[in-house]
Amino acid sequence: MGPLWFDVGSASDQGPRSEQQDATGWAAPRRSTLVGCLADGMGGETAGGAASTAAVKAFFRPVAGDLASRA
Repeated sequence: MGPLWFDVGSASDQGPRSEQQDATGWAAPRRSTLVGCLADGMGGETAGGAASTAAVKAFFRPVAGDLASRA
């Protein structure tokens, strides 16, 4: 099988809130695998952005280890 190419992007609408609280992340841990994660913000609640960012980072922690072991 030849190489696979992925075009990845994301878009988000902050709406009337003062900060964007959504977080996204992408990784390709294996040759034909693309993993994406979306953490929705908390509707303007205090530290909602920090919570969604922490969720995406936690989701990818095992993937990062897998990427490092294949380097």
